[in-house]
Amino acid sequence: MPTPKLKFILDEEYSVETALQMITERVKCNRVYGNVRLEYSELTAIETLIKSGESNLEKEKNRIEARKIIKKNYQDKGIQILLRESLSTYQKSWDEINKDFFETIVRLTGFPWTYDEYECVLSPFVVGVSSWNGNKIVRSCGENSLTMRKITAHELILAHIFDILTRVFGAYDLTSRQKWAISEICASMVTGSDEVENKFWPWSKVENCFKSIDCHKELYVLRDILKKDYTEQLNFKKFLIMAIAKTQDFIKE
Repeated sequence: MPTPKLKFILDEEYSVETALQMITERVKCNRVYGNVRLEYSELTAIETLIKSGESNLEKEKNRIEARKIIKKNYQDKGIQILLRESLSTYQKSWDEINKDFFETIVRLTGFPWTYDEYECVLSPFVVGVSSWNGNKIVRSCGENSLTMRKITAHELILAHIFDILTRVFGAYDLTSRQKWAISEICASMVTGSDEVENKFWPWSKVENCFKSIDCHKELYVLRDILKKDYTEQLNFKKFLIMAIAKTQDFIKE
């Protein structure tokens, strides 16, 4: 199987829709699913639109108005320049590690990548979003072209693990949230491991690899439960089987 390729792209509709979905989830669940980079007044206006409307027709009209606010920001001339600059610098930087990265993850996990090509949509609104059973991720533009690699890799690995849990471990009947939790923790463990950090982002070392999920505090306890198993288990497939059992006990939804 050929080594996959990560291609950075611009996709206005996907970027706008991703930002809107994140804001909608925050309103729906009253919790933060990652920060959306918009002015406070614009975020408030969008949240008000999402909360308003009695009928489905009114709700859809409000959603259209909310999209207009986000789209106006995306089309800003300064944002467009930043997007195009990042498109070039990110691709050049990632190409330097592309082959080695994808092959290293296959060796560490024991599972091949599902797709021949992965796409990374550059966004002015969100830091990073992965794909559940897909080949598309989202990353923020305007970052340093070297240091952007680690979070980009995190989103790719999260998508890879989520896909493994769906394809290989479907019989375990994991919920989407359970698969996300395992994938998020595994991605943090892999990107923060000594081997991967030393090879791909030695400038980004942290005290330990388990601190990189600080934006998902609901995973702290589960992370600590799985931490010992991950560091001691040489077979990644066996680790996933243990992780599935413990995650199903910990997360019921």
